[in-house]
Amino acid sequence: MNNIVIIGAGRCGSALLKKLHDDKEINILGIVEINQDAQGIKLAKEYNVPIANDFTKLLENNNVDTIFNVTGSRDVEESIKEKKPKNAEIIGYDGSKLIVKLIDEREEVIAEKEKHSVELERINEKLKKMDKLKTDFLSMVSHELRTPLTSIKAFAEILLSNPDEDLETRQEFIGIINNESDRLTRLINDILDLSKIESGKIEWRIRRIAIESLAKQVASSFQGIANEKNIKIKIEDTDDLPRVYIDEDSIIQVMNNLISNALKFTPSGGQVKITTKITKDPIYGVMVSVSDTGIGINKEDLYLVFDKFKQVWTSSDKLIDKPEGTGLGLAISKNIIERYEGKIWAESELGKGSTFSFIIPTSKPVKIKDEKEIILTKEKREKKLILVVDDEPNARKFLNYHLTMRGYDVVDAYNAEEAVERTRQYKPDLITLDVIMPGIGGFDVVSILKNDPATKNIPILMISIIDEKKRGYCLGANAYINKPIDKEELVMKIESLLTKEKEKKVLIADDDHTIVKAIKYTLDRKNYNTIEAFNGEEAIEKVALEAPDLVILDIIMPKMNGYEVIQKMKNIPETANIPIIILTAYNIKDGRVRALSLGAVDYFNKGEEMDLLYKEIEEILHVDSYGKEEDINS
Repeated sequence: MNNIVIIGAGRCGSALLKKLHDDKEINILGIVEINQDAQGIKLAKEYNVPIANDFTKLLENNNVDTIFNVTGSRDVEESIKEKKPKNAEIIGYDGSKLIVKLIDEREEVIAEKEKHSVELERINEKLKKMDKLKTDFLSMVSHELRTPLTSIKAFAEILLSNPDEDLETRQEFIGIINNESDRLTRLINDILDLSKIESGKIEWRIRRIAIESLAKQVASSFQGIANEKNIKIKIEDTDDLPRVYIDEDSIIQVMNNLISNALKFTPSGGQVKITTKITKDPIYGVMVSVSDTGIGINKEDLYLVFDKFKQVWTSSDKLIDKPEGTGLGLAISKNIIERYEGKIWAESELGKGSTFSFIIPTSKPVKIKDEKEIILTKEKREKKLILVVDDEPNARKFLNYHLTMRGYDVVDAYNAEEAVERTRQYKPDLITLDVIMPGIGGFDVVSILKNDPATKNIPILMISIIDEKKRGYCLGANAYINKPIDKEELVMKIESLLTKEKEKKVLIADDDHTIVKAIKYTLDRKNYNTIEAFNGEEAIEKVALEAPDLVILDIIMPKMNGYEVIQKMKNIPETANIPIIILTAYNIKDGRVRALSLGAVDYFNKGEEMDLLYKEIEEILHVDSYGKEEDINS
């Protein structure tokens, strides 16, 4: 398709001219148009493309490879056939539109690659910074580990070298060794905690918790230490705080760190106050604050307090000695709160005390029915029930909020085991399913549910930060979207899955029995009615007999090839409008162009594009739910 002629300069001809002109491998020999006011004429003049009002002379050029007839006239096409060069190929009106579409798609791919290139550069810079941070971190860890080890070794050697040392001195040195050993243990535990949190390897048990009760529980555990230091602990809470989805142990760890620090830096006679309340600023959620009347922190040092191994204190202050600890407590707390997509910060005034606060986000108040009201049999439900499965509490809240506002009833599950249990118990109308979860992942859930006769027909929308559509579709997922979630795309796909008709028929025509079996396996789990054919003639017979909603067609088959099947189907009024998707393993020269020009709606390669195939099947069979594509010539 190197040397081309375009016949017709209307909207499609103009679009085709514009697209093909930018392709350096294509030579446009000329454009033919009777109406000199057509919009493509001006463009042709701009591009210095020869313009003619009669295609006869242009077709005298034997170098013509491809003729695009975008007039929409059958008579013109018949005339072109009579006068075209022997080896030239004619692509009709519909084929031309598809060429424009394919070029648009190619340009989108190029733009996407450029975007990915920029993103890779950004990631590379980020990795360099992370590498430096890692080096600094290891240097600090090394220093912090060596300090207690040096003391332990030094005093142990003194005791070994002086077995006759007096008892009081020996006890003092053993006490130092014991304290430094405890310090070393705390440091190692903190490093392990921080490492697990940052790598996402801690498995949290998420439950709805009353955070004010948790704050009272933690505060009471410090009452003995507070009494010893003559420090008063005061609690102020707000009634009727919303419960939050948290892992109890992780939030206890945060509160422990904040209260422990407050007591550490507050002198005798001071006060530590714990406050819980609902807040809208800086984010909507439940806020916990720990305030003290201690030594305070310089404003210029506040940004350091959540860094690893940073202990901000004033050496000239006579009230306290250098604080004990690893300097990792606040860094761990920051990582935990950010895991909930919350916020943690510090406010302080030197000599007057400090306040450390964190917020656990909650959904804005919406009227949600009690689960007992919505756990009904499917036949008795007034609304569609959706099961939301995600280990991230804020992701569940996001989905719960938007789906409830759309009029759906929602129940949720925080891990795979609970997802399977609730699916079997409630028989939801649809499941939204995260891929990456602790323990059994989302793909395993799909496999379990789609192989269970009681749950296999429930549509599953997979949601994930990783792009593994192919695996999801092959296991039987009905749709797949990536995080971050676009709420409009989410609602569109859910509405499509909930309203689509059952038992759509798909004919799979391929002489490769393995391919037919694999596609059938996936489509059966998507609740389609699959029909098999293993050669071209059998495909034509099954089309006439079964009237499928879609045909998946191989090109190279015995008795009748795919091109012949397309032509026969398009020549019969009863089958002319059945969508056909070509699926081939062969790299046929101009195979895509020929198939599309004959009337196929899409063309895929086996193995490489199976995920795209399943996505296209969903969109073709349920196009009314997605919205029809705008015609370039409309």
